[in-house]
Amino acid sequence: MYKTGEGVEKDHNKIIDYLDRIVKILQNKYNNDKCPDNQVFLSYYLLKLGDAYIDIGKVLKAKEHYEMIIRLDDDSCKSISFKQTLSVAYNKIGDIYLDNNQITEGKDSY
Repeated sequence: MYKTGEGVEKDHNKIIDYLDRIVKILQNKYNNDKCPDNQVFLSYYLLKLGDAYIDIGKVLKAKEHYEMIIRLDDDSCKSISFKQTLSVAYNKIGDIYLDNNQITEGKDSY
């Protein structure tokens, strides 16, 4: 809604604020119960938060959130949803490196 301006004024700061609140809640939930569902939800919202930072040009903040997704990968989760989000996070990190002419690091992320 705030991203597209549907019914409200576009506000990227509100998007980030709301997503950050959701991520904090899900991080607490995941820290208390590392079940696959919590891992999937947390990774999904970390990805959305990273994307919101990209939208306002805060690339390093975005990269931090994508890297948080990678750190969630403990090889115990067999969820296809998590693996897809993990793959997208690796691709986005690779894109960030390539956009900054860091070819070797970018290649390693793909």
